[in-house]
Amino acid sequence: MSKYTTYRVDPKRPFRIAETPTRGIDSPDTKVLKKQLKSLTSKFAELQRKLYAQDQHSLLLIFQAMDAAGKDSTIRAV
Repeated sequence: MSKYTTYRVDPKRPFRIAETPTRGIDSPDTKVLKKQLKSLTSKFAELQRKLYAQDQHSLLLIFQAMDAAGKDSTIRAV
């Protein structure tokens, strides 16, 4: 299990923000993160096509972080 999975929300369980860890990740490996971003971007694109074709559901992504934390570049990449 990756140390990054700590920050993923399990859709099968109730989500409570008060119980969610908010401490940063120690020294992320840029190569690993870029590989994950590429993989997840493809997955998001596939799911978006399915949602669009069904014309029944929408997807809302919420980005919360300090200024200059990379939200804009992440949104552009996704």
